[in-house]
Amino acid sequence: MNRILRKILCFAVVIGMLVQSGLVYAKSETVYLLLGRDGALNKTIVVNSFSGDNESIVDYGDYENIINLSSSAVPKIEGDKIVFHREGDDNEFYYRGDLKNVKNPWNIEIKYLLNGVETAPESLFEASGDFEMIVRVSPAEKGGFADKYTVQMQGSIIGAKEISADGASIVAMGSQYTVGAIFLPGKEHEVRIGAKIDGGLELGAFTFTGVKAALDFDIDFDEVERQVGSLEDASAQVLAGIVRLEGGARELSSGISAISGNLGYISSNSSSLKKGVSDAAEAFKALDDAASRLPKGSAELLESVKSANEKFLSVKDMAGQLLQAPDPNMAALGAVLLGQLELNGKVIEALAAINAGEAALAGGVKQLGEGFEALSGGAVKLIDGIEAISAGSARVSEGAAAYSAGFSELIEGQKSFVVGVGEAKEQLSDMLSVVRGADNAKAGSFVSSKNSVESVTFIMRTEELRKPEIEKEPLPPLPKKNMWQKLLNLFGME
Repeated sequence: MNRILRKILCFAVVIGMLVQSGLVYAKSETVYLLLGRDGALNKTIVVNSFSGDNESIVDYGDYENIINLSSSAVPKIEGDKIVFHREGDDNEFYYRGDLKNVKNPWNIEIKYLLNGVETAPESLFEASGDFEMIVRVSPAEKGGFADKYTVQMQGSIIGAKEISADGASIVAMGSQYTVGAIFLPGKEHEVRIGAKIDGGLELGAFTFTGVKAALDFDIDFDEVERQVGSLEDASAQVLAGIVRLEGGARELSSGISAISGNLGYISSNSSSLKKGVSDAAEAFKALDDAASRLPKGSAELLESVKSANEKFLSVKDMAGQLLQAPDPNMAALGAVLLGQLELNGKVIEALAAINAGEAALAGGVKQLGEGFEALSGGAVKLIDGIEAISAGSARVSEGAAAYSAGFSELIEGQKSFVVGVGEAKEQLSDMLSVVRGADNAKAGSFVSSKNSVESVTFIMRTEELRKPEIEKEPLPPLPKKNMWQKLLNLFGME
């Protein structure tokens, strides 16, 4: 009991010391990175905000200039240690500092092209032609803020026409266009903005806001992963079934080819009629067995594909949602899912037609076999019809060969789909790992590892590109008038 009491007292003493030393408060950092028109970092300003009722605040940072934004209190600075004593009862406290020796977590590169040639932005004031602006954003290092934060870009273009953007959205407001884009954590992104200009253009500041990734999609991504996994398994099963059916079609084609050869042999060698009739009868029997099994196998495959397609239909609504998602990768996945549903329908139609054709072919082979057996009893009747049978079998052989060859395209198409589903599954896993990893990542201080912060927000802003104003020459001063002149002027007499 005494041991527990001692622990409680020690804990209370530690909490009391922390409160007295001014360390119990919540801190947030807003980092302003001022960029040049090419994206290069020019200056970094940090606004530190604190919430709490403690009298003194201890913070750390390597600043060139520190300004108290909440009161007139002057900080005590010892190296990178900064101590403020509050004034008043306000629970919120702010101060700003110009941070030294800092690197932007993102590599931001902005290029300007006129008629395909890179040019300085200042030369665009009076330019005409095809304009293009290329914005490239990528993480500056692995494991940093850029791997955890989503960046939203927004900027304006004034005086351009026929504007377009690859990788961004455009909103028109009169002669001004606002360009916006969202960049996911840990990825390199490029946005290309094109336009026609006649007599120059102006650019508003492009702002890049970096916030901790917390993407709000009304989609159960775990369920999407499960459905894509089921889609991958089912598509592989369909491929295996088509390969088996293709093997049966090859056997059928081979058997019909053998019959056609035998009939040709009979037609040209009537002296060996009996032996040829006997061999052909056996071949017809074997072919009849194979042909009777083939419709059953294709019917089973058809039911299997229909069953798999019912599973695919469960993701149709989800695929439509993915197709409307802002991220291109998810939109592409939605298109792939909808494409598979369409392909399944075509496969079902093709297999249904194949099954019907196989059933008819099996019946025809059976009838042909029965007729051939009846003909075997009368050599004269067989010789009379041998030429017609031989010609018909040749046509059947050609059709069976074409039927077998048609499976090759079907197999290659299904193989491509299986590979595509696998690649889409990998891309989805990569994207979800980025989103989940960023969402679970704990924010650290950008200014100093000695600081404990609740949140860090980045606001990166480029310089505007505005046409310089033409300075007007001041008017010459009016001559001074004496009292008499002023009086005459009042009565309009001067």
